[in-house]
Amino acid sequence: MEIGNEPITTQEQYEVIAYRLEHLKDAEPDTPEAEELKRLTRLLVNYIVRGLKKPQKQAYVGSIR
Repeated sequence: MEIGNEPITTQEQYEVIAYRLEHLKDAEPDTPEAEELKRLTRLLVNYIVRGLKKPQKQAYVGSIR
């Protein structure tokens, strides 16, 4: 699967990117891998934030009573 700059829209895309991030997490600064890490992290965070804005989902953080 080609990973572009388009927003993540499916669970499959999410899983592919999460898997790739796992391999990039120790990338050296100022390398193409580090740039890919930043780009994919932004995509993943945006996907998660969009999902939390849906009415049927609630943020887990801070919801413990």
